Amino acid sequence: MIKNAAAGSSTPSLPPGPSKLPLIGSMHHLATGGELPHRALARLAREHGPMMHLQTGQVGLVVVSSREVAREVMKVQDANFAHRPELTGPKALLYGCADVAFASGPHWRRLRKMCVVELLSASRVRSFAPVRREETRALLGRIAGQPPGTAVDLRPMLEALSSAVVSRTVLGETFEHRGAILKEGLKLTSAFSLSDHFPSLSFLDVPMRLRLRRVHRQVDELLEDIIGERKKLRQQEKLKLKDTAENMLDVLLNAMEQPDMEVRITQDNVKAVIMDMFVGGTETSMTTIEWALAELMKNPKEMAKVQDEVRTKMKVGETNLGDNNVGQLSYLKLVVKETLRLHMPAPLLVPRVCKERCRLGGYTIPAGSRVVINAWAMGRDPRYWEDPEAFRPGRFLDRDVDYKGTSSFEFLPFGAGRRICPGVEFGLAGIELCLAQLLFYFNWKLPGAMAPEDLDMTETSVGVSVVRKEPLRLIPIIHGPLELKC
Repeated sequence: MIKNAAAGSSTPSLPPGPSKLPLIGSMHHLATGGELPHRALARLAREHGPMMHLQTGQVGLVVVSSREVAREVMKVQDANFAHRPELTGPKALLYGCADVAFASGPHWRRLRKMCVVELLSASRVRSFAPVRREETRALLGRIAGQPPGTAVDLRPMLEALSSAVVSRTVLGETFEHRGAILKEGLKLTSAFSLSDHFPSLSFLDVPMRLRLRRVHRQVDELLEDIIGERKKLRQQEKLKLKDTAENMLDVLLNAMEQPDMEVRITQDNVKAVIMDMFVGGTETSMTTIEWALAELMKNPKEMAKVQDEVRTKMKVGETNLGDNNVGQLSYLKLVVKETLRLHMPAPLLVPRVCKERCRLGGYTIPAGSRVVINAWAMGRDPRYWEDPEAFRPGRFLDRDVDYKGTSSFEFLPFGAGRRICPGVEFGLAGIELCLAQLLFYFNWKLPGAMAPEDLDMTETSVGVSVVRKEPLRLIPIIHGPLELKC
């Protein structure tokens, strides 16, 4: 009777998935010829369905590659899936997950509200426009200063730009001389850890734990120095800054100094949120700009179209070329959107945890299950996109698709729901301004006899981002007068 009842059940316990081996589960399906995880999971989803279950060691993982199920996770049942797993890297480096991205519960709600209302509000993002302009002009100067006809490796220059903008807006200063250890910490937040997949074998994960402990200690010393210097300056000068002058650290310290809040902000929260800002604002922006330029070089007609728009709507020699001008560049915004569809910096969204047992996509998901959404797979799914592998910015002209996942869940470069990245406007402002100025002030050539179709668009994983395997090297040719004063 029990057997017959089970056979007649209309609700399978778990989604289908690939075969398993003892101990490692389905992990061998993800280790085929160096294939990146988001591509391997997309391949498996084509075999087993847009909702599948993998056993990664001792941990079960539900992978979603369907906009319909993604909508269920991120909108309909958002509250049940708004929790995060405790992963080794974030737990060690983000002060026990005291940040925004990995925290849960009352502290997360308090920090999220502060990010949306204060740290990353539209008015705050606008107030940082002078910083974006100054640092972008510094980038233009570095490019223009290269010997004529020399192919330039844009990646380190774009990385320096992103790091400087984030440093100045978050901390009020740049600190190139102290940035190496922070960069190592950022990469370790997403590094593979044995403990995350084999919890019972965590005692064997000694090398990773020792490395995390060392890097955390060094990062903590750096952040303590920065916060201490800022506190001392605030006390000495009794800083009373207006919104237009405050950096994000000031906002965080103001919140920490409010004793009457129901949920207190601690110094560990402040340091963890600073780490979040660097994780979300450095590699991702640099990566998107590099991919956008690569796609434009590979598609000369699109390059001509967007460059014509930029140069028609902006004045040659204009010294205050900033956010107001970029707002007029409708096709450039489509170029950025199409770049993010094809090349999401983080193609697998941060994993979620199902708090309570629920039904999802016709299956029963046990409480505590990890769920990851393959946003990259949905961005290239032929069910949702015509000719999905082609770079066609104009496809968004007649589609109601935004960055916030409110209407269409096949395009999720920043996530959606309660766990959407709060820095959407901050990131886009920097990407669009930099790309506009690179297209305005320079014509670009491929080195040697390379043709557009010869560009290698192979990906590789670096830190939290998926970047071009081969850095983009282009020859810049100055177009018109280059005014470097802000």
